[in-house]
Amino acid sequence: MLRYLNLRPARGKEALLLHGHVHSLWRTKVEPCTPLMLNIGVDVWDMKPVSEAQIVEKFKEIGGRYVD
Repeated sequence: MLRYLNLRPARGKEALLLHGHVHSLWRTKVEPCTPLMLNIGVDVWDMKPVSEAQIVEKFKEIGGRYVD
């Protein structure tokens, strides 16, 4: 079930939505009418902080169009 849709940025206005601590073990998520989502919580990245380079690489991998 999608929650808080009224608080999420509309797809097309944001390229990527970063999440820090979400109580579930997904790394990436694509849902209708929302930007691409990336969970950057350490619990899904081998208990290590995610670097900016890792975020950019994962964004490109899941279909990001707005990264040089």
